[in-house]
Amino acid sequence: RFGKHLEIFFPDFRSYRDPNPDNSNPTLTDMMGPEQVAWLKDGLKSSSATWKIISAHDPLGVVTGSEGDYDSFGNEDPAILGRELELQELLAFINDNGIENVVSLTSDVHFTAHVNLSPDRAEGGFTDFKPLDEFVIG
Repeated sequence: RFGKHLEIFFPDFRSYRDPNPDNSNPTLTDMMGPEQVAWLKDGLKSSSATWKIISAHDPLGVVTGSEGDYDSFGNEDPAILGRELELQELLAFINDNGIENVVSLTSDVHFTAHVNLSPDRAEGGFTDFKPLDEFVIG
């Protein structure tokens, strides 16, 4: 926590994740695992900081890897599959609990970008989430 305006959460997206080929399965494939998801949800819900930053080395909204080896949350299928189910749970929780000002700061994709995850552009039928900005820093 940095003063009253900023709290940074550093989830570990490497130690608990299931194998990359499982990310295209129609069933849940862990990126964080249940205990870490619960920790992140509790932290976001209890935070009184103005800005809540999720900072991790894998992006939430950028597809990385390729067929059979998608190594972040996303894949290129419009259906919600694999690790996207874990992300869907987190985004729904943020929405359902009225948590404001959550931002993602990420790297490990070898370019810089601003990505806006928005229900207006969502695929797969899941639109019950608040827009979330993600900043890719390299």
